[in-house]
Amino acid sequence: ARTHGADRFGHYIERYQRLCGPGSETGLYTGVRAVPPGGGDASALPRADWPVALLFPAGRVTNSTRAGGAGVASGWSYDVLGLTLCHLGELSSALTYLEQSISLYDPQMHSPDRSQVSGQDPKVTGLSYAAWVLWHLGYPNQARKKIDEALILAQELAHPFSMAFPLSFAAILHQRLGEIQGMQERTEALVTLSREQHFPYWLAWGAIFQGAVLAERGQSQEGIAQLEQGLNTMRATGAELNRSYGLAW
Repeated sequence: ARTHGADRFGHYIERYQRLCGPGSETGLYTGVRAVPPGGGDASALPRADWPVALLFPAGRVTNSTRAGGAGVASGWSYDVLGLTLCHLGELSSALTYLEQSISLYDPQMHSPDRSQVSGQDPKVTGLSYAAWVLWHLGYPNQARKKIDEALILAQELAHPFSMAFPLSFAAILHQRLGEIQGMQERTEALVTLSREQHFPYWLAWGAIFQGAVLAERGQSQEGIAQLEQGLNTMRATGAELNRSYGLAW
């Protein structure tokens, strides 16, 4: 089954490290040492181990190594730095890196069917996280614009795993904006997609969102049961990222 669990994500990170290589001269994140291929904890991101996660995008990339591969790795480096800094609460810095990743996007090189790094589109990822960051910085209209861009791009790509990502972020944004009907609609789309494509990680998030919708509508006991189901399913994938969102309800 395709998932964001630790084992599968570790596989992607190892591929990223091979693309970066250990001997380049240009650091993307000053002062942080690159982890050599095969070293470090590749499950850091889904496990929410942020100090370790920061080691991976610090991989040093040059245009002279592996034609085409460096460009892919560079775009993902900014993406991963952005999302990592977002979860560390460094929102302004996170937005800077996410915008850099979005600006570097080349659909011929970075679209998910050609990517050498991950199974989802990096621009969709960057736009989704940028929406989240912008909401936290107090720019709800800009956040809505970013998530709409992410959803449109994912639809154009016709890539299911990339589609699940902005659907989940859109559900959260609707909840933050007090738009529970919108949250329910995005959640239903996410659950349907995840069942069809066998995405256990995103199906877990769908259950969490369903519980949140029930709670928002005053159905506390049903909501708690749904939230617990989603949290248990997520833990079974090996992921801990954003688990506190479900626990907070």
